Amino acid sequence: MTKLEIVPATRALLTEYYGSAPANSQRAWVGLLDGKPSGVAGFLFHGQYITLFSDLKPAIRAHKKEIWRASAFIMEQAKRYRTPVLAVADPDEPTAPRFLSRLGFSFVGTCSDGDVYQWQA
Repeated sequence: MTKLEIVPATRALLTEYYGSAPANSQRAWVGLLDGKPSGVAGFLFHGQYITLFSDLKPAIRAHKKEIWRASAFIMEQAKRYRTPVLAVADPDEPTAPRFLSRLGFSFVGTCSDGDVYQWQA
């Protein structure tokens, strides 16, 4: 199995991953497989609130332990913001609600994009 490396996101890595520069202000980390961005996770900043996000390509999904460790690290980083962090569970990802619960998020409602969860430091 290829080694997964987690690195702080740069504009260049995000542009390589998404095909264009990010539109929103964010603090993120990138998962590299063979030096190629294969996943991104972090925080999007929307004025008064913060959203946790992740986007994973199929190749990275086999690295479950590393994904969990990276997620736990990111949640440690969330503590510095001292504000609620929101996340929307992807309706196409059946394990998303359970994963968010394991990270300490609680269900708070539903929006057009899916179920909304909140984490408070």
